[in-house]
Amino acid sequence: MSEPTLVPRTDDPSPLTIDYSVVAIEEIRAEVAQGQLKFSRGGMEVGGVLYGARDGNKLHILAMRPILCDHSSGPSFHLSADDRKKLDAQLAGESADPHLKNLTLLGWYVSHTRGEMSMTESDVEIFSTYFKEPWQVTLVVRAGRANQMRGGFFVRDSDGTVNAERCYKLSYGELQPAHKGH
Repeated sequence: MSEPTLVPRTDDPSPLTIDYSVVAIEEIRAEVAQGQLKFSRGGMEVGGVLYGARDGNKLHILAMRPILCDHSSGPSFHLSADDRKKLDAQLAGESADPHLKNLTLLGWYVSHTRGEMSMTESDVEIFSTYFKEPWQVTLVVRAGRANQMRGGFFVRDSDGTVNAERCYKLSYGELQPAHKGH
């Protein structure tokens, strides 16, 4: 089965090639859809950690694990001090998860229910604090109406900075629900 690859949203080529398991993307889509149902006015934003394989500048996303967020400051994905402690423990304990054996921490994802396809100040801070490797990524998922979702990857520039406005678009039919066989 051919897996989808990253298609640049801008004229600049991405410094990384990213592909992903349809199963992992479907799990992310389901988490985002559940978040949409938790708050009547736009939904709750969710986030999670991305795992997979890395070969130089090629990433293959194979698994995800949600990041717990208490949403103490509202429906946006802002990590409280308690949430950060839980994320520290989650990242430190990932080796105990047999499903993550031999997988590499590739970055994280976050959903947005409002605004443009960009990273917020909080997203950039989380990315810079927890996912510091130059090849790690942020996947922003923008939830819309009727279970429609789109996503874009954010990567670091060669100097290590993050352009919170420049993403590389997913090309696999965006994040549509998986079609079930008849």
